[in-house]
Amino acid sequence: MRLRSVAVGVAGTAALLTGLVIGPAHAGHAPKQVHAAAALPVNTADFKGVNWSDAQDNYRSSALVLTGMSATDDYATVKAKAGPILDGFKALGANTVRLPVNTYTVGTPAWSPYRGAIDAATDRGMKVILAYWEEVGPNAGNAHKGIITPDPGTTTSTTRFDAMWSRVIADYGSQPLVYFEPMNEPYGYADGASAAYGMPLGSTQRWIDVADNWLNNMHTDVPRDRVLIDGVGYGQHVAPIGDAPQFAGTLLSLHVYDFFGDWDPTTMTPTVGCYGGAPKKDIPVPNDGTNEYNHCTHAIGEAIGSAANEKRTVITEFGTWTLNGTFPAGDGTGRDYNHPLGDPSSNPVGDPHSPDEKIDYLRAVTNFAHDKQIGSAYWAGLFNTGGNTNGYSLTHLNNAGGVTSLAVNNPTLLDRLHYAWNPATTQFCAPGAVPSGRYYLYNSASSFVLEIPGGATANGTRLEQSPYNGGANQQWALTDLGCGLYSIKNVATGKSIDINGGSLYDGGVVDEWDYVSGAANEQFLLTSTGTASYRIDNLNSLKALDDPGYSTTAGTNIDQWWYLGGSNQQWTFVSVGG
Repeated sequence: MRLRSVAVGVAGTAALLTGLVIGPAHAGHAPKQVHAAAALPVNTADFKGVNWSDAQDNYRSSALVLTGMSATDDYATVKAKAGPILDGFKALGANTVRLPVNTYTVGTPAWSPYRGAIDAATDRGMKVILAYWEEVGPNAGNAHKGIITPDPGTTTSTTRFDAMWSRVIADYGSQPLVYFEPMNEPYGYADGASAAYGMPLGSTQRWIDVADNWLNNMHTDVPRDRVLIDGVGYGQHVAPIGDAPQFAGTLLSLHVYDFFGDWDPTTMTPTVGCYGGAPKKDIPVPNDGTNEYNHCTHAIGEAIGSAANEKRTVITEFGTWTLNGTFPAGDGTGRDYNHPLGDPSSNPVGDPHSPDEKIDYLRAVTNFAHDKQIGSAYWAGLFNTGGNTNGYSLTHLNNAGGVTSLAVNNPTLLDRLHYAWNPATTQFCAPGAVPSGRYYLYNSASSFVLEIPGGATANGTRLEQSPYNGGANQQWALTDLGCGLYSIKNVATGKSIDINGGSLYDGGVVDEWDYVSGAANEQFLLTSTGTASYRIDNLNSLKALDDPGYSTTAGTNIDQWWYLGGSNQQWTFVSVGG
């Protein structure tokens, strides 16, 4: 993370793009042998983490000193002082800590003491993610550029960066608990404003080339399943990284903040605000808490892109207000992050007549991580700025009586982390909106009912809409699964409504399939539209059953689409025989 006082954008930032590391400096070297893609775990849910930051922020032109440590500490002192902090993280449920590295730390006299914190974590069985933060300040330029900081006096050479990683990998390549993140938030390689500063237009491919060179040329000795490649931009968009064959077998690093804007993968520029601020792209009116939650959830899914990428993704940064602080300005102490979505009473620190965006944001991220079994690391577990506890920090140091411990800044935020970290747990939820029973499902735009054509029993048969005829193939058995979730099975065939292949995309096929208990692509959320109708969202894709194009043609195949509030995405449940 970098300190920001405004929503992320491109204006006002000199996005200097360095020459690719695969340029002339390496032209004389044959490519190294590339490791075959390692077998990955089925998901990343075992990453239950926090970020532990330098006390002055990780963007430094000097050696990094973690909050709670001193620049004069030696290895033994750092290791001893880190112990109670790491034990505090573990007591909160974390098993992973993400730490910064830079060229002023690694390979310098500061590296030995810094290693004390890494070794203290691995001694406790904790995973450690080491991520490179670009250097800023007198020797590196005062502005963050979102690029690998060039060697002093150059614009393209990165020998210091390469040497840093070679040393880190030499020291920790054989330690299976240590993971390597080549660069944190590489936004300078895909900054749409870069041309305004006389540099080539940024693109996804520029970051892919840089990361490809790191993985497949410079550091091929690193096991791929211990490498996390950041998404494009501020770590916002991992889909093109996960889809690139160069990174097969690696993990993916995603960042999600409420002040991020949508990231347009075509123009590589931020668009209208996704989470914080208004207006919000594609959010229907009224812009209530449920819409905010759904839009944020939708944006995370779009950033990841596919079910295969989900299983490789770790949300290495997300966070929001826990207390008063210096970043940027606000208050989190009064927020109850466990409140139900859209509840006006959940905003005691703001306008009592509107839902609280911070609550809706945090619930969206933690629910998504829980439901998809995606690992995460909160920003930040411990971070002070200028001697003051950072407003996003989960904890602060408590040194009462000479004993170091961690004090939690907002217990309800910790509750949300526990929910994200434990896929088996359940959250506070409301009862189902519609009683279990048999129903006809009428589309509000076409007035047709949902059916299995001809009562066909083959798996993969697509759902259609047709005029009502009372047949069993037009009847649906609704079963309340709890927490607002339902299974919906056709009465004639006994098979479930299913999103084919677990598609996450607009236009995904809606068909019937043998019901599999617990399969998210066969579970649905029903949400009242405020009238007699309901939207029907799939739990896996978080997209709504949709009559494409407001069709009034009998036999039109139903698909899924991001909910836009139209009558073609609204359904009335009429009880059979009622």
